[in-house]
Amino acid sequence: MKSRPLEGTAYLKISEWASKTAEEEADKNPNLDKNAFRHAIWQAKLTYLMGEDKAKLWADAHEAYHPKSAHPDHMADLVNNEYGRDLGHRTESEGPAKPITPGGPSADAQAEERILDEARRYAQSDDFAHEDHFNDFD
Repeated sequence: MKSRPLEGTAYLKISEWASKTAEEEADKNPNLDKNAFRHAIWQAKLTYLMGEDKAKLWADAHEAYHPKSAHPDHMADLVNNEYGRDLGHRTESEGPAKPITPGGPSADAQAEERILDEARRYAQSDDFAHEDHFNDFD
């Protein structure tokens, strides 16, 4: 955060949005895995707005301090983060033109809606990563 204050501000804003949005979505949809959804939309939006390299940098910094006892959850987070970055990249390359400033007009709103729709499908499918998938690796 100290070395990248402008990015840090955007990172915090997107992180807060992802947490709030995941809470709201989970309240409406009991079939949704909230953690997978949150990681997917967080990384997708960071990738869409900042690029894949910067999104990965922030995700790696966020995930760097997991205790060994949280290994299965950490591994699931890494996989769901990767999915989110892929979704953000696809949204950027296939979606509407990006606005000049983050949070700009309709192109950003359309991209966000696409991210949310795709992440909902992912977090309700058999494809998302869950910590139970990694319990045998401890």
